[in-house]
Amino acid sequence: MVTFAAGLLDATVQAATVLILAGLGELITERAGVLNLGVEGMMLTGALGGFIATVLTGSHWLGFGVGVVCGVLLAAVHAFLCITPQLRSGDQWRHDHAARRRSDHLLRVSVGRGVHRRLPGGDTATDR
Repeated sequence: MVTFAAGLLDATVQAATVLILAGLGELITERAGVLNLGVEGMMLTGALGGFIATVLTGSHWLGFGVGVVCGVLLAAVHAFLCITPQLRSGDQWRHDHAARRRSDHLLRVSVGRGVHRRLPGGDTATDR
């Protein structure tokens, strides 16, 4: 029974590491005063970009680099859209951060799933 509990705890920590790191990043972002609800969408886009690069080139390191670059580019777009309205004079660029992040997240998830289904082996019964 002890080995089962230890194995379960080990598997839980391994599976949750990615979500824990995303949660820590979100915590730091919210402490800075920016609401970023699209962390999961950024992770999905980075993972998809890394996967496609790895499949096309066969290089795991290049796939890792492409995944990082995809995540950084999305973070830069988010930073631009959150900071620029506050720098501009007037209310022409004012928007709700939470609503924009929800729409960005839905767009990224939809595009990611659509691209995944078009990859070899991507259209499986578990996706439906």
